[in-house]
Amino acid sequence: MSVQINVRIDEHGPAGVRLRQASRLGRVLELERDDPYLIECEQDAYERLLGQGHRLPAGSIDVLVAEDEFRHYPSSAAVGRAIAIAS
Repeated sequence: MSVQINVRIDEHGPAGVRLRQASRLGRVLELERDDPYLIECEQDAYERLLGQGHRLPAGSIDVLVAEDEFRHYPSSAAVGRAIAIAS
């Protein structure tokens, strides 16, 4: 299984996490701020960073997740971990 998660941090961008999902057909969907998947990803990242005595960086965090060959997206825990590592 091939999981693709790309995280980009822009310290000068507006605060918050922007999460987009890319299908295998190339369609990209930006999730709304109140989307449960986005909320779970953010919470996981916050918990991981707080556990290490850190916090999310100032600015914007742009996340792009891609479907795998089975048309599944990475778990919110995997995305949260990727955000925490990039931060």
